[in-house]
Amino acid sequence: MGRVLINDTTLRDGEQSPGVAFRTSEKVAIAEALYAAGITAMEVGTPAMGDEEIARIQLVRRQLPDATLMTWCRMNALEIRQSADLGVDWVDISIPASDKLRQYKLREPLTVLLERLAMFIRLAHTLGLRVCIGCEDASRAGVQALRAIAEVAQQCGAARLRYADTVGLLDPLTTAAQISALREVWSGEIEMHAHNDLGMATANTLAAVSAGATSVNTTILGLGERAGNAALETVALGLERCLGVKTGVHFPALPALCQRVAEAAQRAIDPQQPLVGELVFTHESGVHVAALLRDSESYQSIAPSLMGRSYRLVLGKHSGRQAVNGVFDQMGYHLNAAQINQLLPAIRRFAENWKRSPKDYELVAIYDELCGESALRARGNDGVVLSNSRRGRTSLRRILFPVFRRPLSARAAWPLLPAGAGNLSPQTARRGAAAKPAGGKRPRSLAAGATTACGELSATVSGERNMRPKFTFSEEVRVVRAIRNDGTVAGFAPGALLVRRGSTGFVRDWGVFLQDQIIYQIHFPQSDRIIGCREQELIPITQPWLAGNLQYGDNVACQMALAVNGEVVVAVGQRGRIEATDRGETGDSYTVDFSGRWFRVPAQAITLIEEREE
Repeated sequence: MGRVLINDTTLRDGEQSPGVAFRTSEKVAIAEALYAAGITAMEVGTPAMGDEEIARIQLVRRQLPDATLMTWCRMNALEIRQSADLGVDWVDISIPASDKLRQYKLREPLTVLLERLAMFIRLAHTLGLRVCIGCEDASRAGVQALRAIAEVAQQCGAARLRYADTVGLLDPLTTAAQISALREVWSGEIEMHAHNDLGMATANTLAAVSAGATSVNTTILGLGERAGNAALETVALGLERCLGVKTGVHFPALPALCQRVAEAAQRAIDPQQPLVGELVFTHESGVHVAALLRDSESYQSIAPSLMGRSYRLVLGKHSGRQAVNGVFDQMGYHLNAAQINQLLPAIRRFAENWKRSPKDYELVAIYDELCGESALRARGNDGVVLSNSRRGRTSLRRILFPVFRRPLSARAAWPLLPAGAGNLSPQTARRGAAAKPAGGKRPRSLAAGATTACGELSATVSGERNMRPKFTFSEEVRVVRAIRNDGTVAGFAPGALLVRRGSTGFVRDWGVFLQDQIIYQIHFPQSDRIIGCREQELIPITQPWLAGNLQYGDNVACQMALAVNGEVVVAVGQRGRIEATDRGETGDSYTVDFSGRWFRVPAQAITLIEEREE
């Protein structure tokens, strides 16, 4: 079987998923990442959405001059002319193929629609466009209707028919039969467009190719309306592995591509999403792990290295003695039979109570508590050397059982930072501004809303309501704002960067402050600091996070000269500080203080000056 074209429609049909709306910068970045991953054909948008969408398509065309781009159009002369003006290669002209859609969508008979279709195909050809006819709701269309559409398309010179299972009702056997029937009356290209309402979009796409389809539509992560579309990653690998079809896809690039789309769509990637989910190359079962320790292919048909990943062994309720020995051995702990027998029940209890596998440093804590020894060195998931002195000892009950702590008592000492770090006043904690250290001089103030590090907290908690934390002990989290010293951390200048935004850490403890705030002790392994963070400053490690956005307080440098009325007011390389942000439809802009003068500048005019954590 020859090569099959993957015509990805993430930027058109994928974006139609409820709540998904890509910014211009995100749309261009996704298109560039698709192209870098070997996807050279894309359906990039719909001109009917208006001038802003047209501008986005135009920008994608400019950034990817060699890509094969398609727009989706109704039977509308203006939209076809707009597509030609944008310089795209293909136009998909959509026609309702089923009686139901013709009756309730356009309320016109097929004969009238076919006359108009012929006219629009000829118009597209005169404008230099290649034409695909999108047979909308083809899976509910009658055989005669599809034959009639194919006949007109062939007479007028259309190059491709798109067979759309618009409502996702097909199964692989029916799909193969339908495509085979269409192939009998159509000699041109056939493109399969599958939806996943019954969970068979990928299977239906492969069945269509087996029956004669030459092109397929996909979306990254299966993004799309209702249950989504056929996922790019599974379709591409299925074509190569199951059908022996070359796709040209660079598979190691797919995990990063999927993460980029997940962040732009604000959709978390399911841990068991095929090929790219966090757990798809993770093994816990004792029998499986024992076999994998001998042969990595024993319980894996897909090599993780294909995706630029590696397999991972974890311990849990279903682990056996060989798995415990193997995992601890990888961490540098050499166990005897008695130690394994001690550890296994505790690991299973941990999994039952926490509903997850223990992380490496939690395994070390369990080992230390039960075996009464400390290994010389061990390495955790975060890449940091673990030991008793660094992690600290934690009671076994605290490790094995989730605990919701009582609110802080009156005048409670909250040891989030080193002793003498200062006291945070209630007013300061509530508004997130500068604080006055105990017995010290008040630092220069930071703007309201600035992120602060919390030192020793003092609070009156009479009448405090019960609160449940969002994050639990040992959960891995990410800070979404840079944490700077508000004056409560001894030994650091006010405003000094303590923790860079995007840094990850682990919850050590939590408490309630001012009756309505939860403060967490977060251990950041890279700097080996324990910092107090407010709940709104944290997100779960699995939640999508946009790393590129600048924020208040960032130091930046100008990448291009800025002028007002022809006069250069900011030179290239001049440094400034972000004072405000504005995230608009056309992209981010920022208010920047350059030597005491404030200017509003676009994101592309400035670049972040990386600061060292103090």
